[in-house]
Amino acid sequence: MKILALDLGKFNTMCRYFDTITRKHEFINATTERSYLATVLKKHPSDLVVMEACGPSG
Repeated sequence: MKILALDLGKFNTMCRYFDTITRKHEFINATTERSYLATVLKKHPSDLVVMEACGPSG
């Protein structure tokens, strides 16, 4: 299973990709913009997406 975890911030979002079969992971720091995050979601298809957002993230 491929998991994408997103920690949404006001200006930046931390993305972590994790493959449960190979146990490999990758961290990416992304800009918190709708178009950029849409590209991230399309480029890295995942079985599960987990998001954390705080109030100031917009």
